[in-house]
Amino acid sequence: MNSQTLQDILSADPTTVAGETSIADVLDGMARRHISCVLAVDAERRPTGIFTERDAVSLMASGTGLDAVTMNDVMRQPVFTVAADLDSRDAYRQMSARGFRHLVVVDAAGRLVGIVSEGDFMHHLGMEYLVELKTVASAMTPDPITLDEHASLHEAVAVMAERRISCVLITRDEAPVGVITERDLVRLARQSLDAAAIPLAQVMSGPVHDIDAASPLREAARQMRAAGIRRLAVIADGRLVGLITRHDIVQSLHGRYIEYLHETLQRQSEEMERANNKARAAQQRLRGYSLMEQISDAIFVIDAGNAAIVEVNNQACHSLGYAREALLALDVHRLSKALPDATAWLAFLEALRARGQIFLETGLRRHDGGDLPVQINARLIDADGQAFVVVAARDLSRIREQDAQLQLQIHALNAAGNAIIITDTTPRILWANAAFSTLTGYSLAEAIGRKPAELVKSGEQDQPYYQRMWDSILAGQVWRGELINKHKDGSLYHEDLTITPVSIDGKVVSHFVAIKQDISARKAAEAALRLSEQRLRLALQGANAGIWEWNIRSQAVYWSDENYRVLGLPLPGEGGGPASYERWLHCVHPEDRARVQAQVEAAVTQSSDMDIEFRVVWPDGGVHWINDRGQFFLDAQGQAVSMVGIQLDITARKTAELALRESEERFRLLYERAPVAYQSLDARGHILEVNAAWLAQLGYPPEAVIGRPFSEFLAPGQEALLKERFGQFLASGTVRGADFDLLRHDGATLVFEVEGRVGRDSEGRFKQTHCVLHNITERKALERRLTHLAATDALTGLANRRHFLDQMALALARQKRHDTHTALLMLDLDWFKSVNDRHGHAAGDEVLRHTTAVMASSLRRIDLLGRLGGEEFAILLHDTEATGAHEFAERLRQQVAAQPTRGESGDIPITLSIGVTTFAPQDDNIDAILARADRALYRAKEHGRNRVELEPPP
Repeated sequence: MNSQTLQDILSADPTTVAGETSIADVLDGMARRHISCVLAVDAERRPTGIFTERDAVSLMASGTGLDAVTMNDVMRQPVFTVAADLDSRDAYRQMSARGFRHLVVVDAAGRLVGIVSEGDFMHHLGMEYLVELKTVASAMTPDPITLDEHASLHEAVAVMAERRISCVLITRDEAPVGVITERDLVRLARQSLDAAAIPLAQVMSGPVHDIDAASPLREAARQMRAAGIRRLAVIADGRLVGLITRHDIVQSLHGRYIEYLHETLQRQSEEMERANNKARAAQQRLRGYSLMEQISDAIFVIDAGNAAIVEVNNQACHSLGYAREALLALDVHRLSKALPDATAWLAFLEALRARGQIFLETGLRRHDGGDLPVQINARLIDADGQAFVVVAARDLSRIREQDAQLQLQIHALNAAGNAIIITDTTPRILWANAAFSTLTGYSLAEAIGRKPAELVKSGEQDQPYYQRMWDSILAGQVWRGELINKHKDGSLYHEDLTITPVSIDGKVVSHFVAIKQDISARKAAEAALRLSEQRLRLALQGANAGIWEWNIRSQAVYWSDENYRVLGLPLPGEGGGPASYERWLHCVHPEDRARVQAQVEAAVTQSSDMDIEFRVVWPDGGVHWINDRGQFFLDAQGQAVSMVGIQLDITARKTAELALRESEERFRLLYERAPVAYQSLDARGHILEVNAAWLAQLGYPPEAVIGRPFSEFLAPGQEALLKERFGQFLASGTVRGADFDLLRHDGATLVFEVEGRVGRDSEGRFKQTHCVLHNITERKALERRLTHLAATDALTGLANRRHFLDQMALALARQKRHDTHTALLMLDLDWFKSVNDRHGHAAGDEVLRHTTAVMASSLRRIDLLGRLGGEEFAILLHDTEATGAHEFAERLRQQVAAQPTRGESGDIPITLSIGVTTFAPQDDNIDAILARADRALYRAKEHGRNRVELEPPP
């Protein structure tokens, strides 16, 4: 079916009247023009109401006189309208869902453009769908309403109005001789007839056109179009068995718009991987900016090509005694004893590329010529195609070596989870995973059937934002964006949302798949990053430092304005007092005052430079940390005469150092008690170390684990996989995403995903492996459940059409390879449409489930039962020849006929028509096999239903 809009198929000149027009005149016009509806419009040609043939039937049945009745009194309003550029398939779906037979088409201003009827859809929806061997019997309405020719016109009007049907067949001696239709009643309504006194024989239309029940459905459509009629009587074996209408034919075209959604998952995972990469990049930038100035390590960024220093932090300048500009003018050879020349630097780079990271204890030359012992942590990075070495140098004289394995555990912690939901185009939620409940706070029972906007919409985005999103996904495009949504408890969160539309063969969008990720933490990190960048720019523009000068002999003291602010004191012009040593000493925290005073006096006595850290108390009671550095000036006799220095508020740094220590302790505790399992292996694959989480998750005591081969804890059949992957691990130095089935101590099997790296010594030799094991047992189970959903019919639990046809193709391939026997049964529930019409769709669904259970109980484990659509089923019988398949089908037919469905109003009997065929060596694809089974099935229907027919291969 080619894509087309309503503009391509509409009738551009529908009959219109004013609302005040007499209904008698409206009926006259409908009868003269042979039209099925009339529209009421206002002065701007905007539709205000519609009057159809069915409304004429209701009006006639009511017995209302027509003289004083106007269009306004009886028309249906308001009018449901659609745009001319709407896709015809989507328009038909909307019309069918609302039970309409006409669609009024308007332009952007709401003015009438035209009208589309069921007939227009029948001519344009695409007759290729009728080629699928469908017969009139498959779409007709069985047991149509009939009246004897002597019945009155009043009886016909009453039954058509009560049952909302479009016609009544008129019979003579139980054979159809005429018909009364809605169009006939439009003609008769204006004549003011005594309907109770007029027999149907006088007013019926005839003769009745008929068609055999076994005729192709497209033949019925052709006859209606050729004769200009909308219905045919259906005859089988010379008797009336049904009625086929244009509405029935159009309805048979419906239902081709649902497609399975699993092909979108790969695209979704790619979208989420890009999101994760973005988050990691943001976190890396945040660490780069914050660590440069907030941690106590000296940081150096070095050009890998020429060993020049291109960036340092303030701690590097302080540790080595250089001004920033002077330090940036040097290269590595001037600072490092271990790398004195280009040859040593190239060897260092080669080792760094091979190992990825180097820890090394060495010495750096200070500006004063002294040696600073440091531990360096070096990494090679790439920025815009240029290689740089990033070195963190830790002063070994002040801090202890950090635990390298602790850092490994920090990077190994992973608590990310993405929510997935599937909606229809309403959109209402059809399915959601458990992560959706975790993200939003709503249980699955609360979410299913609701619109996402009803649950999480926060109002933070305006309507145009959502409109752009809808325009994109309705056009079949993947939409990606960020929203602020609302938890069930009312709190807000940031969400990264990807919506993928799902359509049939690239045509009508029928479902949406959405993947949601909580990015609140990332947003907070980005905000912190922006703040850090602002602070960095301000720091580069000028340090927030107070300058002071102290004349030791006169005791005169000078403070800059910033020095007052560092001490929290008002400026002299704002009510503050003069600067003095005593006033400064009074600001020092009482607990630090004696120590600070002693250090100042010692510096004065020894005429040495001063570098003191202490606390000050501001007038408002706040406590701040200060770093006070001073340098003496001596007279000719070597006596100190004055001192000049700066005071820096280092409260933030002190707070960060305290937080860092607390973080180290917290993360060390987290490693020791982490929920993530950790293990270390030697080169033979024997376990050297595991953490408590490893023991807890697998249930072993430590003495049963340490020193044992890791292979002893694998599920059977995993040894070859371990040998292959462990060899690759040792060769590459890393492992990521390797899945293993491990045996818990109680015998249960758990699935773990392993990530890790190889630990090496300073010479690059293997020491041990470091691996974390993520328990993904539940995730694997979820993946299996999703795969099951994609292959299963929701109502019956059977294999759906796609899965059944896939298995059928595999069976054909096995037969060609092994020369086995395979049979195919095509089954159809007889007269199932009448079950829905008489008992309702709920009873119809129960009949499908009950019949499915009866059929499934007769199958072997190797056989496959699937639902191909509606009441049509199929069975694959492996290792079965034609005779055995025919006998099995006959037994199955008898079992179903003997076990009716228990309904509220009694038993609902059902029978099967079954077509049987077998696979043949000359079959190149499954289409020929399906066609043979289909022919056998329809032969069973043509011969009276409730029977089995065999179609052997040619």
